[in-house]
Amino acid sequence: MLGVGALAYGLIQGGARGWTSPVILAAFAAFVAVEARAAAPMLPLRLFRQRLLTVFNTAMAVVNFALMGSSSFFSQFRPSRPPSPW
Repeated sequence: MLGVGALAYGLIQGGARGWTSPVILAAFAAFVAVEARAAAPMLPLRLFRQRLLTVFNTAMAVVNFALMGSSSFFSQFRPSRPPSPW
């Protein structure tokens, strides 16, 4: 339960405190430490030893960030016209 709480706290407070804040980094480190010692972890850390899986997940994260960023950017600057009476 401590690992999930640390992860949730880090994700929720990361934007407000800054992702490189010592408190946020400690919360993520606590999650990793708890998951490394757990008998049945939520995220088996040994998966990241497989190079192909790590590269694929990193690439997908970059693509998802780019898609979300571009959709937010373009939705704000889309030209809006008043409705046509016809």
